[in-house]
Amino acid sequence: MQIFLLIIGIIFFIFLIKIIKEKSSTTKLSSIENKKKGALYEEHIANIYKKDGYDVIENGKEKGLKDDGIDIIAKKDKEVLFIQCKDWNIKNKYRINHKEIQYMRMNVRDYLQKNKNLNNLEWSIVYITSDNILTKSAIFKIKEHQSEISHKVIKNK
Repeated sequence: MQIFLLIIGIIFFIFLIKIIKEKSSTTKLSSIENKKKGALYEEHIANIYKKDGYDVIENGKEKGLKDDGIDIIAKKDKEVLFIQCKDWNIKNKYRINHKEIQYMRMNVRDYLQKNKNLNNLEWSIVYITSDNILTKSAIFKIKEHQSEISHKVIKNK
């Protein structure tokens, strides 16, 4: 009788593992789907800034992985915004941490060095996310540099 119950327990355990694996494989997006989802979110954010009167360069769309984290460059009057977009859900494991904030600051400074025509403009970095995905260290880093970095949550449409 004990062997029978052990066998039933093992079969149940294997069945349960199989269900969990199937469920996780159907809920995870493929790499291609993630890229498409990210591109659509960047386009959504770019359209918001265009409607607000900004001249928008969709840097991520134009340069792909070579955008140095600058997805959108939005210019209006004497202001230029360097925008990083993340359509990440709070339920997944991905977060923006302080190192990413520092990396973006360095990339923007490099971009400004290469594009001297922007040096007379007021610039800032804007992190736009579809959920609250900043770590505590990222929040601290943004507060530390609040004159040049901000964060907004804009839900995906």
